[in-house]
Amino acid sequence: MIFIDTVNEIENMVVSRQPLAPFDEKSLAFIDALSRGILKEKNAGAELIALAFWMRRSNIRKLKEAFETMRQESLLFARGVAFHIAPSNVDTIFVYSWF
Repeated sequence: MIFIDTVNEIENMVVSRQPLAPFDEKSLAFIDALSRGILKEKNAGAELIALAFWMRRSNIRKLKEAFETMRQESLLFARGVAFHIAPSNVDTIFVYSWF
């Protein structure tokens, strides 16, 4: 199963602290599998459905294209670790920042 294999690979990379490149195919496969799983869930609420719709592979491709355009026009430098305190009024808002 691609989802389990991808989760295990990502877990191994996190443990070894090996960073993934932006829009790495392994990350995209994980996000896509998670999106499909949420969309199949019959009891998913509106916030989860909206999140899963945003996480679709076609939308992530659009984000990747925008990122690549920005990358060509600008110099991008990593700044380190980000600390994000998500507001509690939207249960899934942290996931957008996480991705």
